Amino acid sequence: MLRLPLDNPRGTVSSRVQFIEDCGAAVPFTLQARLTYDSPAWLSAFQFVIMQQPIPDAPPIGPVRGLVTNGGGALWIRLDGKRLLRYQDGVFEDMLAHADVQFADITAMSLDNQGHLLLAGLGDELFEFHDERFDPITRAEEMPGTVLALAQSKDGVIWIGTRDGGLYRLARGHISPVQG
Repeated sequence: MLRLPLDNPRGTVSSRVQFIEDCGAAVPFTLQARLTYDSPAWLSAFQFVIMQQPIPDAPPIGPVRGLVTNGGGALWIRLDGKRLLRYQDGVFEDMLAHADVQFADITAMSLDNQGHLLLAGLGDELFEFHDERFDPITRAEEMPGTVLALAQSKDGVIWIGTRDGGLYRLARGHISPVQG
């Protein structure tokens, strides 16, 4: 239950509060409520404004281009450019800030059959994230173009949807076009 100071029983009330998320992390935000009844304080509408900067000294979170969760409970957040956040155990990390990956922009993100993150990006390479590192799956010269979608089927085949070249499959280290 949240109690706000009600100096004025009508109008807009703002109060800075701390909200404890399920993971236990405190997230500061401002609660604004518009009171519309003259008698006991009924709230007819309210708005939450998140005031948290998830990573100190990092750019603010801009447009979100993709979200996936893995079996370990991490939330992966694909942003514009070479930005990939992981939210795990109440902490945000910019996973590409210090990684040695060669693409300038992430264009696709998915999970493989073991719950490891698959990434594609401009620079035409596929990466898999496991054991806290990014490992290349393909060489840039093998890629069929800009990847927009990734998925792995039960048989281990990685399906690659491209912007200009259509659908491809990666099986046993070989990329081939899917004829339709």
